[in-house]
Amino acid sequence: MTKKRILAIDDCEDNLITLGAIVSDAFPNSEFSHALSGMEGIRIAAHWQPDVILLDIVMPQMDGFETCRRIKGDVCTAGIPVIFFTALREDLDLRLAALEAGAEAFLAKPIDIAELTAQINAMFRIRDAELAKKDEHRRLEQMVRERTAALERLNAELAQAQKMESIGRLAGGIAHDFNNMLAVILGQAELAIDELTDHNPVTYRLREIQTAARHSADLTKQLLAFARKQTIAPRVLDLNTTVEGMLKMLSRLIGERTELIWRPGLSTGTVKMDPVQIDQILANLCINARDAMENGGSVTITTERTYLDSLWCSEHPGSQDGWYAVIEVSDTGCGMDARTLQSIFEPFFTTKETGKGTGLGLSTVYGIVKQNGGYIDVESMPGVGSIFRVFIPSCQAIRPDSDYIHDPGADIPCCEGKIILLVEDEPILLEMTVEMLKSLGCKVIDAASPREALHIIESDTCEIDLLITDMVMPEMNGVELASCVANLHPDAACLFMSGYTEDEITKNGQLAEGVKFIHKPFSRQDLAQAVQETIWAKQRENR
Repeated sequence: MTKKRILAIDDCEDNLITLGAIVSDAFPNSEFSHALSGMEGIRIAAHWQPDVILLDIVMPQMDGFETCRRIKGDVCTAGIPVIFFTALREDLDLRLAALEAGAEAFLAKPIDIAELTAQINAMFRIRDAELAKKDEHRRLEQMVRERTAALERLNAELAQAQKMESIGRLAGGIAHDFNNMLAVILGQAELAIDELTDHNPVTYRLREIQTAARHSADLTKQLLAFARKQTIAPRVLDLNTTVEGMLKMLSRLIGERTELIWRPGLSTGTVKMDPVQIDQILANLCINARDAMENGGSVTITTERTYLDSLWCSEHPGSQDGWYAVIEVSDTGCGMDARTLQSIFEPFFTTKETGKGTGLGLSTVYGIVKQNGGYIDVESMPGVGSIFRVFIPSCQAIRPDSDYIHDPGADIPCCEGKIILLVEDEPILLEMTVEMLKSLGCKVIDAASPREALHIIESDTCEIDLLITDMVMPEMNGVELASCVANLHPDAACLFMSGYTEDEITKNGQLAEGVKFIHKPFSRQDLAQAVQETIWAKQRENR
C-alpha cells in the first residue's frame, strides 16, 4: 500500500516540528515533509504530490491565502486538499476568505490533535476520491481513443468496401457489353478463317485479330472475377492434390531464376470450389511474387487447415469464424509499404512500369476469394517480401468429386440435324451465332426478341431440340422466355448465354442445379460442346 504524504507549510520551525511529531504519532505509515515559505511549499507540492497540505495563514512575503490560490490554480496540484491553521481570532470573515482561497478545512491554534487527525483522515478520503476520479477519467479517455480509432478504421474499411463494390458493378456492366462485341469479333474471325487457306496472307491477319480479341476477353474475365460475376462450377476438391497438379505449370510461369517450394499441410481437408478458380489464384499470386523479385528468389506455397475464432474475425473485418483451408504464397521479393497495401486489390492498380502489367491480377484473386465466401490476408514490409494467405471455407465432404477433364484440343462434337431456336437481341451477334450453328450442321430458327420467338413456336408445329437464349433482353429475360418455351416444348433443352451471370440462374456466380450456360465470347468449339452436353443432359432427364 502506498504511504500517505503530508506537507506542512509554516514560517515557524517550532510549529513544523510539533506538526511533524503529531503526524508521526497519528499516522505512523505516512511520509512528512515541510516548507518554511509559501513559494517553497508550492515547489515541493508540485514535485512531491502530497495527499494533504497543512497551511499556515500568516506568513511573510506570501500569506497562506495567496499560497492556497496558487496551489489550487495549478493543474498539477489543484486536486490536493488544503487545511488552513492559524492563531488569528476565528471569525466568519476569516473562514469565508479561507474557502474563497480554495481550502477544504480550517483549524484554529492551538491545534486539537483529535480534530487534526479527523480532518487529515477526511482529506485522505477526498484525495483518494480525486485520484480515483482521475484514473477513471484517464480510463474513459483511453476507451474513447480506442473506440474512435476502431470507428475510424471501420469507416475506412467500409468506404473501401463500398468503393470496391461500386467498381465491381461498373466492371460487370462494362464486361457485359464488351463481351457481346468480342463474341462478334472472335466468331466472325473464326468463320472467315475457315473459308481461307492457311497460306492466304489474310489468314495471318485474322489470327492476329483473334489473338488480340482473346487477350481482351481474358481481361473481361478478370474484371468479372473481381466483380464476382464469373460463372463457376464448384466441385469438392482435395486442396493438396489440386495445388500439386499445378506445380509444373507454375514453375514454367515463374521461370528458372525463381525457386518454387511446395510445403503441403498434413491434413487440409476438402473445399468446394471451381478448380479453375484455384488455378487463377495461384497463377496470379505466383506471377505477382515473381515480378517482385527482379534478381530471382523463391516462392513458397504452403497449405494448412485452421480455425478462425470470433476474436480473430473481430480484428479482421470481412472474415467469419469457422474452419478454413489455407493457401499461403510467400516470396523473398521487395515487399510493399503500408500505402501500397491499401490499394493492391483495386482493379488497374499496379506498381509496375507502363505496359508491364494490367493491374488486374490481385483484384482477380480478391474477387474469387470473396465469391467463395473466403478471406484474404496480406503481410508485407519493404525489403522483406510478402505473404498472401487465402482462407477458403472447409467442405464437410470427405471425398473429392471424380475428375472431369475438358480437352480444348479435342474434336468438335457433332450437332448434325439438331433443331435450335436461337434468341438474341443484338443483331450482329445473332447473325454470327446463326452462322456458327449452321456450320455445325444445325437447323436454326432465329429470333431477335422473346416476343418474336414465342410467335414463331406458337405458329410453327415443328419440334425443337434446344433453345439458346440470351439472358438480358427487352420484354422478358432469358429465364422467363425459357419457362414459356418449356410449356410449349417440354422435351426441348435450354442453354443460356450472356456476357456475365445473372441472379436468375446463379447464386454468387454459381449455376443453379441443372442450368446450362455458355459465357460470351465463345468459340465454335465451345458452342458445339455446350449444345451437345445440354441436349444429352435433357435426354437423360427425359428417360
